[in-house]
Amino acid sequence: MSTFTLTSISLGNTCRRVYILLLLLLANVAALFGQVNTGGSATTANHQKQIVGYITNWDAWKSSAHGVPGAGAYTHLNIDYSKYTILNFSFFGVAKDGSLHSGDYRNKLIYQPGSVQEPAPILHGGVYDSWDMHLMFGELEYKYDFADARVQAAGFVADGAGWRNTKTTLTGPMPVPLKKEGGAKGILEMAHERNVKVVASIGGWSMCKHFPEMAADATKRARFVADCQRLIGLGFDGIDLDWEYPGPYAGMNFTGSQADFANFTTLVQQIRAAIGPDKLITAAFTADPAKLAGLQWSTLANVMSYFNMMTYDYNGGWSGKAGHNSPLYDYPNQEFANFSWDACYRALVNLGVPANKINMGAAFYGRGVVTQGTAALNAPTQKVQRTVDPDGPISSAADFTNWSAHEGTPYYEYIRQNKSGWTEHWDDNAKVPYLTKGNYFLSYDNEQSIGLKAQYVVDKGLSGVIVWTVYEDLEIGGSATTFGPKLVRYSSVKSPLVNKINEVFALGNTGMPTVSITAPANNAVVAPGSSVVINATANDPNGSIAKVEFLLDGTKVGEDASSPYSFTINSLAAGTHAIQAKATDNSGNTATASVSVIAGTASAPTVSIQSPTSGASYTAGASVTITASATDADGTIARVEFFQGTTKLGEATAQPYSYTWAGAGAGSYSLTAKATDNSGLSTTSSAVSITVTGSSCTAPEWKASDVYTGNAEVSRNGNKYQARWWTQGEDPALKSGPDDVWKLIGPCGGGPTNANPVATLTAPANGAAYTAPASVTLTATATDSDGSISKVEFYNGASLVGTATSSPYTVTWSNVTAGTYALSAKATDNAGGTGTSSTVSITVTGGTGNNGSFKVVGYMPSWQGTPDDIQYDKVTHINYSFIRPTTSGGLTAIDNTGKLSQIVSRAHAAGVKVGIAVGGWSDLNNTDFQVMAASASTRTTFVNNLLSLLNTHQLDGVDLDWEYPVEGQDPANFATLMTQLGNALHAQGKFLTAAVSAQGYYANGVLPAVFTAVDFLNIMVYDGGSGADHSPYSYAVSSLDYWAGRGLPAAKTVLGVPFYARPSWKTFRTLVNEGANPNLDTYNGDYYNGINTIKQKTNLAFDRNLGGIMIWELSQDATGNNSLLTAIDQVVDARNGGNNGNTPPTVSITAPANGTSAAAPATVTIQATASDNVAVTKVEFFQNGSKLGEDTSSPYAYTWSGIAAGTYTLTAVATDNQGASTTSSAVSLTVTGGTSGCGGVPQYVENGGYVAGSIVQNQGSQYECKPYPFSGWCNGASWAYAPGTGTYWTDAWVLKGSCGAAARTAEASAATLTVTEEKGVTLYPNPGKAGESATASFTFESAPGAVQVTLKNVNGTDVHRQHFGDTGKSQVTVTLPPLPRGLYIFHVKTSQRVWTKKYIIE
Repeated sequence: MSTFTLTSISLGNTCRRVYILLLLLLANVAALFGQVNTGGSATTANHQKQIVGYITNWDAWKSSAHGVPGAGAYTHLNIDYSKYTILNFSFFGVAKDGSLHSGDYRNKLIYQPGSVQEPAPILHGGVYDSWDMHLMFGELEYKYDFADARVQAAGFVADGAGWRNTKTTLTGPMPVPLKKEGGAKGILEMAHERNVKVVASIGGWSMCKHFPEMAADATKRARFVADCQRLIGLGFDGIDLDWEYPGPYAGMNFTGSQADFANFTTLVQQIRAAIGPDKLITAAFTADPAKLAGLQWSTLANVMSYFNMMTYDYNGGWSGKAGHNSPLYDYPNQEFANFSWDACYRALVNLGVPANKINMGAAFYGRGVVTQGTAALNAPTQKVQRTVDPDGPISSAADFTNWSAHEGTPYYEYIRQNKSGWTEHWDDNAKVPYLTKGNYFLSYDNEQSIGLKAQYVVDKGLSGVIVWTVYEDLEIGGSATTFGPKLVRYSSVKSPLVNKINEVFALGNTGMPTVSITAPANNAVVAPGSSVVINATANDPNGSIAKVEFLLDGTKVGEDASSPYSFTINSLAAGTHAIQAKATDNSGNTATASVSVIAGTASAPTVSIQSPTSGASYTAGASVTITASATDADGTIARVEFFQGTTKLGEATAQPYSYTWAGAGAGSYSLTAKATDNSGLSTTSSAVSITVTGSSCTAPEWKASDVYTGNAEVSRNGNKYQARWWTQGEDPALKSGPDDVWKLIGPCGGGPTNANPVATLTAPANGAAYTAPASVTLTATATDSDGSISKVEFYNGASLVGTATSSPYTVTWSNVTAGTYALSAKATDNAGGTGTSSTVSITVTGGTGNNGSFKVVGYMPSWQGTPDDIQYDKVTHINYSFIRPTTSGGLTAIDNTGKLSQIVSRAHAAGVKVGIAVGGWSDLNNTDFQVMAASASTRTTFVNNLLSLLNTHQLDGVDLDWEYPVEGQDPANFATLMTQLGNALHAQGKFLTAAVSAQGYYANGVLPAVFTAVDFLNIMVYDGGSGADHSPYSYAVSSLDYWAGRGLPAAKTVLGVPFYARPSWKTFRTLVNEGANPNLDTYNGDYYNGINTIKQKTNLAFDRNLGGIMIWELSQDATGNNSLLTAIDQVVDARNGGNNGNTPPTVSITAPANGTSAAAPATVTIQATASDNVAVTKVEFFQNGSKLGEDTSSPYAYTWSGIAAGTYTLTAVATDNQGASTTSSAVSLTVTGGTSGCGGVPQYVENGGYVAGSIVQNQGSQYECKPYPFSGWCNGASWAYAPGTGTYWTDAWVLKGSCGAAARTAEASAATLTVTEEKGVTLYPNPGKAGESATASFTFESAPGAVQVTLKNVNGTDVHRQHFGDTGKSQVTVTLPPLPRGLYIFHVKTSQRVWTKKYIIE
């Protein structure tokens, strides 16, 4: 028998083969999941220095235009972790409320005056629109089934149309990003396995705008700190603040103030208290010495880990001279003095910053500029106006000719690949290289200059370096191994610059001398007029000491050329003196040491607190400014520190000596000031007592073991939180995001609560009628009981009409087209509180809205469909799809030219225009567009080739479908291309359009200049998701709101609709042939737009006065009466006055009678008669413009129950089989009496512009709009989301209580929540038992087919969801997790209907 041991191996042939195979397998596994090795002779294991590498979440999008094999090259899988000690994940942004958000939610228009950053999720949960999930968690599987055991075990639950993770608190759209078992790891896991720390970096140039206001506001600061804790909870090892810049200096679209310095210190101190002593806190600081003095360095040094100095970007496109990006030393004739590594270091030393906490910045990129003549160092630059991301319109000399893909800042590896033809220079003053070519200048760092900088760090005894960025040094190639849909690891990766840093750090100090003064001691005291002997030691590791010079108060008084080095100062005058010893070695390198000596009796400084005075009183949450006076008789004041008891609050190093203590909680405090002079002597002032009154933390301290129900309040780490729903064991400090269980109220003792203002819309009157195009004057009154009104905004639904800032508050809304509008006024007070008026409904009739110019644009692909599939009499434009550009400006060949020729002939005969569509979906690989659009010459070639193609094929225009111009300079290049193309096409009478994303990230890249260049934009309002959110009506509304908010004229807005379904991608024709109802929107798990929705969207286009409707694509349409294009045409004809010969229906309300009065809470049955020459399909009933319900058969009626006191305008709208509709005359209903308890609370209306926290009344009860992401449903269709009455209202709203009763808590019982139960299905057992796994069985009267069961708590949050296929049986059994005691609601959905069942856990 063969044996196998680790110490002695004796193998037979079979076992030997197995052993070898095992070794090979282990080797392959190690190669597959190990890190890359970028070579070099040293790693961080060979030295003690810090190498901090910044990694970005956007570089993963970089493609071949940037010198890498493709998207996904710049990710954590291609990093050599052995070369870094810390990785900074960049960036998280700061929102206007102080919360943190993923950089992928950055407002790309933040450069515009008045722009703000809205709150957003802390990480982007979308797997298609972002890399966050892949970077954080590694290889993913995309899942859609919440019943999947692994999905449930990972903590994913359904959350509206997306997902929420109960363990991480993260949210996102579908699909679920499930970490693949055994797959590639995320950055946190990979780094931690290799002892590398990962820090969350917050801010950056374009996401700093709200830093100053956040740091100054106790509530916003608390929210910021809570999100920092949340990041630590996700696994980050610390926080890096990249506030550019604290102090009275200009950032991007903001300027700070002197108060920033103290607020920065307060912020850092509170972060340290929140995340604990073992986590890192760092910050990236400006390298401009002039901006460093105000920071409270000594206090910061006590709480921060490292100071990261951004010693780069000294020169660039903004400069007047061609200069160095990151010089080691100053150089002659540079534009600004003290712009170098050495100058920054010397400034920090003078400020007393500890050297062992300083990390200097190494730039792994260059900066190119254009000069006015031949390029040279210090040559004047040539600036032009251009629009760049993120700065917007600027004047810049940046070189976009040679480095367009990198916006004039090429990565080092890209420079190495593309410097052929350039002349390389070395500046021996600055110790850096640069390149020139014609009038182009490029400053950068290479291995030689980076090596010198690393040696500088060693010689000065600094902590280490920061690197911007890790990816810019990588040479990536070799074979690619993919890990899921997006991640790629390459077999060959090199990193020459960081390798050089490690090699120099490993060698240590190899050339600089050292010197120290051994006598006298620092702060020694001697008699005035006495002699002082100075003794020094000096050494040089690889040379000799040439001399040691001695300086007194900066003036040389002697030197010594041999050891022991000594010099005597005779007759030292009275006072405090600085004595220095400066050693010079045989190579000219120098080192300096210094001590302070006092001649005479040293006296301590004096200090006293000037304000506040003893006995002063403040209200909780106030800011207390402490001011002190300090003098020193025989020297100067070095600093004044301020204390509350023994706790240091802060310090000041220059007059006036003051510190502002923000957000003081209730209590009695003893304040002191401690002054320290230049000799180190210190004095503490007399104490001043102050009292802070008001409510401090009256809420009980949070306990992990306690159970909390909705609205329960607790305190945690000095902050107060409120529970949104039932919770136990979830720490408020970590679970208080916008989508978490806890809501941060603010700091304990946060001062008096601001009373919200009251707004009343006084004009127009409810039910007012106008004729299009109408001019509507909106007028409101607004009052505030504890402050003043700062503005009143007027809204149509969720769309802002205008703003008034002074009384009388009024705006005029002009050119209003036909339609029904819900108007409201929103007042904002001086403290930011808001109050919204009740909604007023108006009707605008008459006019066509688009003057008969409504466009119907249909795409026809070259690869499917025939010319016979097109109804030429029902379209105005046809876009033949697709061709693509080449990088040189050429065009790919047109497929199926015979088909195109037939379409052109038949279209022109019908008066229809035909265009060529250029682009199309390319899996976001748009190198052809990016390279072509970046160069003026290739743009011109592209335009000329298109003109030639149009003439050859008798085409009428171009539709550009670049999906999508969002990276780097792409948005600006796209705008330039569209402007040039538009000018050329319009000169020849041709049209130019573009297909653009519906909204959000991919749409943000379309700059306003494009709006001017095009005839119209085709908005692709589809593919919003793979299921129900593919293309619902609500998506059309929100997308149109987005583009209107961007300033796109309505006449240039064309609304896109799909003729296909998701997730199957089946055509509408196929679905109808398979049995789908052409009037509905779902069939067998597929979601599409049926005839009714298509008509709704077409009417929406008319109501909004849009340019038209766009279709993808025509060959997918059904035929005959089921044709979607026919449905569009019917609406177009009706809205333009034709009606296709159809007679609109008639309708009138027969009950209640006009002027009817009823007592609250009232129940009224609204009855109507309706007739049509063919058929009435439905009658809808409205109150004040808000839909109550509908009836599809005669007699038409709707019963409205629980009506609160008020006056209501009732109308009925009848719709016939051709889509024509008529509105009845209005009937007035008055409901009196009853105990409202809802006075001043606005009545709910459909699409009322609600946000998280909005309070409304409906049907006699109060409701609150849920937090994000649920808040979006609050503006959904009333039949679905009207609070208390909509089918799915609990998805959007929380019941606060009845009007006249206290708000209920989440400890609801069956008696406190009314749920209408429907027959047809039974539930057993009911109730269930708390804390135990259980089953619940549903028995149907007949086999239901496929079933989806969703269990919600009383706040509407999904707690369990399970899917069942069609088993042919009449019973399904749900397996439930352990649940706490309370009331729950089952939603049981089949293809035919939805049942609602109460379920109690006891």
